[in-house]
Parts: sequence; C-alpha cells; structure tokens
Amino acid sequence: PQPRDAGPQQYVAEPPQKTVATQSIFRESEAQTEAYSPDYIIAPGQAPEVLTLTHLTVGAGLPASQMEIEMIEKTRQKRLFESMLPPPTDEFSYGLRSQLMEEQEFKEWAEREKQIRDLQEKRLELVQQMLSERTAEE
Repeated sequence: PQPRDAGPQQYVAEPPQKTVATQSIFRESEAQTEAYSPDYIIAPGQAPEVLTLTHLTVGAGLPASQMEIEMIEKTRQKRLFESMLPPPTDEFSYGLRSQLMEEQEFKEWAEREKQIRDLQEKRLELVQQMLSERTAEE
C-alpha cells in the first residue's frame, strides 16, 4: 500500500505557561543516606571495641534493641574470658586452656539450646492460640 498524504502540517501554538517536571532514577526512600563513617587508622596492638560492631547498621541492628544489647554484652564477656586464658606456652597451661575453653563451649551450647527451646515454646503457644481462635469461629 502507498502511504497516504497527510496534507499540509498544522502547527499548534505553544501555551503561555508550561508544566515542567523532572524525573530521577532514585525513589525518595533510596535518596536517604547511611550515617557518615570516616576513615580511621588503628594503632598497632589496639582493637577498639566499636570495630566489633561493624555488622550493625541503620535498619539492621541499629538503633539497638534489647537483643542487640544482650549480644554486645555476651561478646564483651567472651573477649574478657579469652583475654584471661593462660597462654599455651607449656603443656600444663595448654591443657588448662583447652579444658577452660571446652567448659565455656558447653556453657554456650547450653545457652543456645535454651534459646531454641524458648523459641519453640513461643511458636507452639502461637499455633495453639490460632487453633483455639479457629475453632471458636466455627
């Protein structure tokens, strides 16, 4: 088919006022920035405690809740325990060190098992509550 001739082009007068908008590739929530973290230099032999918390970021652990505070306290206790262990310089010190570390590991496992049991009990309570609500509706 042959293209049809549209005839003479007609020009439309521009309006005296225009609405102009800009578009960005960023959404408003993405425009928010992370808190400023300046570069730092650590002196040899130093281990600032704040560097052990680098995994906590705004929205993922910050601001700190009770759970994060307990985790920080446990980390402090663990570092204190490790600093108090005897150095593995001789056979007696090495044996004592491994025995203390093993006892500490058993304590940590017992604490973790308790946390898991508590979580399972909470889930069971929720399921029981949902079932009782469901049977009450029927």
